[in-house]
Amino acid sequence: GCNVEQMDAGQMLDASQQSGPYLQYTVLRIKKLLEQSNRTAAFEGQPDPQVLSKLPKELKFALYEVSRFPGILSDSVESRAPHILAEYLYNICSLFNAFYSQGKKLERIIDMSPDQQYVYGEVLNAISTVIKKGMAILNIDIPEKM
Repeated sequence: GCNVEQMDAGQMLDASQQSGPYLQYTVLRIKKLLEQSNRTAAFEGQPDPQVLSKLPKELKFALYEVSRFPGILSDSVESRAPHILAEYLYNICSLFNAFYSQGKKLERIIDMSPDQQYVYGEVLNAISTVIKKGMAILNIDIPEKM
């Protein structure tokens, strides 16, 4: 048997097949996508609202999940249940990876209009930031490469 109260977050992740490497891989995938997008020009003003409405549904859901981070974190801490945070991070990664796996069907970020590039970049940054913060709290390393 395995006593859940004696497990650390890393063991919990492994025990549920939702492993640390999956989170690590996702963060690196987002980083690579952002590097490829080559968003050097600063965007001025407000992006066209159409850009947001046309975001793929997986990214919209991931953004919604990102907005829940403070509440999830506080539930996880108050309940002394790191698996709450781990499952939440896994869910965000799954949403991003569902978006990413559409690959060739999607327009590359570098080929998008400046306001599309800006919005996608900000969305991907927000997703990446939350995953990284959650990983740091769960004491999962963020590698340079895998």
